[in-house]
Amino acid sequence: MEKRLFTTTQLASLLGVTARTIQLWANNGLINVVKTLGGHRRISEDEVIRLAEKLGKPIPEELKISKNSTINLNAELTVLLVDKDRDLSKLYESQLLQWQEGLPTNIHITDCGLDALIMSGLHKPNLIMVDWDMDDIDVINMARAIRKNNETQHAKIIIMTQHDKAALMKKLTLPDNVILEEKPVSFALIKRLLEKQTG
Repeated sequence: MEKRLFTTTQLASLLGVTARTIQLWANNGLINVVKTLGGHRRISEDEVIRLAEKLGKPIPEELKISKNSTINLNAELTVLLVDKDRDLSKLYESQLLQWQEGLPTNIHITDCGLDALIMSGLHKPNLIMVDWDMDDIDVINMARAIRKNNETQHAKIIIMTQHDKAALMKKLTLPDNVILEEKPVSFALIKRLLEKQTG
């Protein structure tokens, strides 16, 4: 998976220094930067971690939990996949990567419900696909929390289940913008939901 790249401003914010300080460090070869085709400086995730450690700063939380992310600098969309079944998450990721030209998307994957709550706040996904059978969190309460947060309430949430959808729906009241689908969720549905987010 691609590592995330940070702007000088983002790095400055993470390290608690000014953007000018980061630019001076880069000019003097104290930090490794890459340049985009447009000539903008970007700093790799590994370099951010190296700098934080060297300066005695805590490693930013978003770097601790973003190791399972695919970042597209041109992305307009973000998808968060939350499932204990890593193979199924990888299948969805593979399909999302095939759509990158028409639907540039950042993809974040976790098998932990608590991490998913943190990641939803950090990355503000357009689509969250979460397994009904998460061990560490009540998925309905998680969906409600995401829907109540002003920064994440726009997210469409698919709760995925191996159980009979009709039987579960008789017992559940889903929050707005949350749907229940049997696994595996159809790629056509995922694509349709993402396309609606770009329109």
